[in-house]
Amino acid sequence: MRHLPRFVALLAVAAATVTSTSGLANAATTASVVTPVWGTYQTVAPARVLDTRYGTGAPKAPVGAGRAIDVPILGKGGVPATGVSAVVLNMTVTGATKGSYLTVWPAGTARPTASSINFVAGTSRANLVTVPLGTLGSGVGKISIFNQQGGVQVVADVMGYYLADGAVTAGGLYQQVTPERWLDSRDPGFGGAFAPGEAITVPVSYVDDSDPANIIDLDPHIVALAVNITAVSPAKPGYLVSWAGITPAPSTSTLNFAAGTVTPNMVIVPVGPCSVCAGAWNGKPSITILNKSAGSVHVLMDVVGFYDDGQIGDGLRFKPMTPTRIVDTRKGQGATTFSGKATRTVTTPGPVAGADTYSLVTNSTAVLPTLSTFLTLWDDAAVKPWVSNLNAAKGRTVANATITDVGAGNIFKIYNDRGAVNVLVDVMGTMEYIPNTAPVAAPLAAAARAAAPRAAATPRIFTANGAAEPAQRASR
Repeated sequence: MRHLPRFVALLAVAAATVTSTSGLANAATTASVVTPVWGTYQTVAPARVLDTRYGTGAPKAPVGAGRAIDVPILGKGGVPATGVSAVVLNMTVTGATKGSYLTVWPAGTARPTASSINFVAGTSRANLVTVPLGTLGSGVGKISIFNQQGGVQVVADVMGYYLADGAVTAGGLYQQVTPERWLDSRDPGFGGAFAPGEAITVPVSYVDDSDPANIIDLDPHIVALAVNITAVSPAKPGYLVSWAGITPAPSTSTLNFAAGTVTPNMVIVPVGPCSVCAGAWNGKPSITILNKSAGSVHVLMDVVGFYDDGQIGDGLRFKPMTPTRIVDTRKGQGATTFSGKATRTVTTPGPVAGADTYSLVTNSTAVLPTLSTFLTLWDDAAVKPWVSNLNAAKGRTVANATITDVGAGNIFKIYNDRGAVNVLVDVMGTMEYIPNTAPVAAPLAAAARAAAPRAAATPRIFTANGAAEPAQRASR
């Protein structure tokens, strides 16, 4: 078994209706380590960089069948003009005339065989996309977006970016946690579904308990959460918004849903201190989720990891790549077609992942399931977590972003709950481990990484610590 130290939840979920917007972001409390610049993450306030309905970032027109558009990213929506290797976008499609898919990739390069978001005619759908920026010719600082068939309006909100070698300041590192469900409004003690216009604040807490004699509170260093948010059985069509909660809700959306559906989307959300939480939860890092629909909706939130302030120590940095397909069960690539309650084991190909790869940043797609189902992706060496990465309705092709941890040999597992389904996995990049004991100018080449000795000599896997905290919810 091969792991970096995993950080564990100190307590389970608590939630409260938003009543205040006061508070300041968590600040770094130590500065004892040196953080390499490349591959670290910077959050931004969600900002719209593309909306083809209004001519923002591209011509005012739907993206037609077999057409591609180039979208400038550098210097837009809080992204710097230099020193950026990849951008994290929440991409939404709406007004599609046919079922189709989009491919998003670095401008100025050949279009890869991969999909970034799948959708059906007449619906709105969102998906998180992590994409490198173009570095060649007229594609410098841009991304390309291709639509396979029909016409569709495309909206993209920037959520953050990864730094390139040569950036002036470093960002945060990605930290692995055991994937865990922090919110499920279906739980009997929660108080029911989110009402129209209702916002719920969800605090989290993590510790490093690798040394029982010196348990370290990690909460002051958490900058953003990587979460999978799922809307379940909405009464009306609409969307959810997630944000730090210390300012008014942004005008951007997290996920869009139709009535009666189950719709997931992975997002990276900056945290703020919980100002509405009682007792030990007061001031804990939290995010707020708002129901922007005219009906009620149940909401699930699974935390899959977090980004720190660069002061914790060892962590992971993002290494971007052109989207690369590693699983296509329709062709027997990487795995075979899934049946119900089936688990497949996938070995990541050598050109994609190396000796210091600990997680894959992917887009995973369920293709035409025979029954409504969900998929879970997880580290081969770990116990299957009680979370879902992707929910798909019968007969629909649905994609969702995932950050999937891998075990020794860069192996991970995929579980399908019901029916037969084909699965695609496209890798957008990897999370790489390099210790924070000395500055690192740039990512090592694959051969050098494979030959380098591992710095983390003792595998450590943390488990949950503490009893469940009852949900706290004020009257609506």
